[in-house]
Parts: sequence; C-alpha cells; structure tokens
Amino acid sequence: IVMDAEHVRAATTTVNLVSGVGAVCNALALVTIYKKKALHNSFGLICLAIALNNFTMISINTIWYSMPNYPIFATDSNLNRIVGYIGITLWIFSCRTHFLISLNRFIATVFPIYSRVAQTESRTLGMLIILLIFSMLQNVPYLVLDDVYFTYDRSAMFWNFAQTERGKMY
Repeated sequence: IVMDAEHVRAATTTVNLVSGVGAVCNALALVTIYKKKALHNSFGLICLAIALNNFTMISINTIWYSMPNYPIFATDSNLNRIVGYIGITLWIFSCRTHFLISLNRFIATVFPIYSRVAQTESRTLGMLIILLIFSMLQNVPYLVLDDVYFTYDRSAMFWNFAQTERGKMY
C-alpha cells in the first residue's frame, strides 16, 4: 500500500493532532500524580510509569511521522531499526505494566490489609524495572538479526515487522 502525497499530509495531520491531545492528557496525569499525596504509593508509581511510557511513545510517533524523507530515515536504516526497537519495547512494557496495575488493584481489593505490606513503592519500582528489562531482552533479536526488525514504513505510514520469513514469525 502506497499513499499519495495528499493522503500522507492528511494522515500526518491526524496523527499529530491525536498525539498532541494524548500528550496533554498524559502530562496532566503526571502533574496530578505529582501533586496528589494520595497517589504517592505503589498504585501511583505504576500510573506514573504508564503515563511516562505513553508520553514517550506519543513523542516517538509524532517526531518520527514528521521526519523528512531522507535516506537516514528509510525503512531499512539502522536509525529506523533502533527507533522501532525502542517503540516495540515500550509497547510491550506498557502491556506488562497494565497487567501489573491489574494485579495491584486485585491485591488491594481482595487482601486490603496485606496489600499495604506487600505492595511497597520499592517493590513496585523493582517490578517495573524487571518488566522493562524483560521487555528490552525480548526484543534483542530486532537489533542483532539482519532479517528481523520492526520499523516505520513511510510509504504506508505504519509500523511493520520485516517482510522476511523470520520477520513474519515475530
């Protein structure tokens, strides 16, 4: 699929508009978490991680969609592969963090007394770090294998895996 220049402009404008609204909403969430003492706990820490992650993903997408059509930004360029690695790592981290927030709320609801002892900020921070490390390690093949990568395809305006046998498997 290749889009003509008019559709590319419309898609870029739409993505940037939606990204701008998303960035503002996530910035508001960050300010709220910072200002509200009631969110200075393990739940607030997970919310902070999600908001920061979302803000970073939105920033990557907004910047990357707006880049000029130079060879350094080509689909198969090393820079595009690195940005794709960061993007897919953050996306996987986001999925895992949402699972962590579900677990946090489950423990707080089912075991309210135990939850204060079990869900400390240091334990939650440790779990978030472990989730991020696992997300990064899971995606190492995108950096080290020549036929496996996740990059932005300018002609179709979407993120895509390598169109190779191993790329399709991933």
